[in-house]
Amino acid sequence: MTTENALELKQNLLDLSRLPEYKAFKSILRNAADAVRTTAFGHNREVTKKKIIRLLDTENGGYDCLEIDDFIDETNLPEQELREALIELEKAGFIEKDKRRRWQEPGKHYNDLWLLKK
Repeated sequence: MTTENALELKQNLLDLSRLPEYKAFKSILRNAADAVRTTAFGHNREVTKKKIIRLLDTENGGYDCLEIDDFIDETNLPEQELREALIELEKAGFIEKDKRRRWQEPGKHYNDLWLLKK
C-alpha cells in the first residue's frame, strides 16, 4: 500500500465516521482509521509517550513501576519505539529509570524499570 493510498483510506474512514447515518459505527470507523495509520506510518511518538505516562499514573489506575516487557504487554508497541519514548521522557524529567534485583532469573540479575517522577 502506498503512502497516498493509506492517507486516502484513513481520511475516507474518518469522513464516514462523521456522517450522521454512520453514527452507530463511529468508534469502529475511527479505530479502523487508527489501525490504517499505525500500519502504514507507525505510531506517533507523542501518543506513545502519553500511553507510557498513563500506565505509570497510579492515581488513575496505573502501575507504580513497569519493566520493558510490561510496557510491551500493555501497549502492543514494538520494543524499539517504547525504548526511544522512555529515553525521551526520562530526559524531559517525567519519569525515572531504576534497577530491580532479580534473583530468580539465572544470568539476569538486574532489570531496568521505570516509574513516574513525583
